Amino acid sequence: NWETAMEDNNQGFEVWRSSEWNIFNFEQIGWVDADPNASQGGTYDFFDQMAEPGITYYYQLMQRDYDGATSPSEIRQATLPYLEGLTITSYPSPFQDLVYLRFDLDEASAIEVEIVNVTGRQIGPAKTFELTRGRKTLELNMKALADGMYLGRIYQNGRLAGTVKLLKTE
Repeated sequence: NWETAMEDNNQGFEVWRSSEWNIFNFEQIGWVDADPNASQGGTYDFFDQMAEPGITYYYQLMQRDYDGATSPSEIRQATLPYLEGLTITSYPSPFQDLVYLRFDLDEASAIEVEIVNVTGRQIGPAKTFELTRGRKTLELNMKALADGMYLGRIYQNGRLAGTVKLLKTE
């Protein structure tokens, strides 16, 4: 979030970001239009949907006027905290042969994935993965399964941590 004290000829703001991995390589990740009624100042916000937990990011705004003139802001840093526990996302949905499970882990964990059909019958053996802290993605080949709805039961260090719906179609 940021505020301006006064605006004149303001077209908007380019939002630039770099990360702790390459702090000198800023990339434009967004644009925020100026508020046409903000001559006495405005309030703005931008949400970085691609930010990953645990990584420090550096942000800079480039205010752009209608005549093309630009003015950079100071560089600010932010780190998105890990959520406590485990966050699980599956994609795409529906899928054809391959489905991906993305985990945001607040600690290194043994992750067990068990696939069951809608009646609760386990389909094949469960698979266990040793994952380190952070964002991790697993690819599951589900080609041998018939079209239908399945559930992925996710266990973290032996305890049921969540369930994801998996819809397979041709």
